[in-house]
Amino acid sequence: MIKRELAKDPELKNESWDRFLPKFRQKSVKRKKKPKIQKKTYTPFPPPQMERKVCRKRKVIPVVHHNI
Repeated sequence: MIKRELAKDPELKNESWDRFLPKFRQKSVKRKKKPKIQKKTYTPFPPPQMERKVCRKRKVIPVVHHNI
């Protein structure tokens, strides 16, 4: 659009239009490096089941039975 307007003006027709055109700066953008993902060793068996909360509590607090 700027070039069209400048082309219409007879005085500016043969001059350099660089002073009227926008000047964009080059940005040097650094790209992020993807971290290398290490493959885990294949195990055919699933990991052992976690203990239930109830079982863990029993191990921590021993149950003492009193004989009367």
